[in-house]
Amino acid sequence: MRNFLASLSILGLIAGCAGNGVAASGQETYDDVLAQALTAQKAAAAAGGEWRDVGDMLTKAAEAAKAGDMEKAMKLAMSAKAQSELGLKQAEAEKDAGSPSYLQN
Repeated sequence: MRNFLASLSILGLIAGCAGNGVAASGQETYDDVLAQALTAQKAAAAAGGEWRDVGDMLTKAAEAAKAGDMEKAMKLAMSAKAQSELGLKQAEAEKDAGSPSYLQN
């Protein structure tokens, strides 16, 4: 749980740094980040760890890109990618957790 909370804090930092319309590396384009986000989303979904808002973020990112708001599109795509990566980590960390004793008969 502690690692999960630390990862969630990192997500906030990533999202906060994504406001300039260019990925953190300064080299990635929206299309690059979108492709990475979609790959991460598929991996998280396959592991059973896709978070609720990722699909909506990607839809809104595509709408923003179509409208020409590349800063917003990039920020949304980066957030979707980060949330998908965190969802995958969460699913992997919890895969053998089992049920709590109070749920077992």
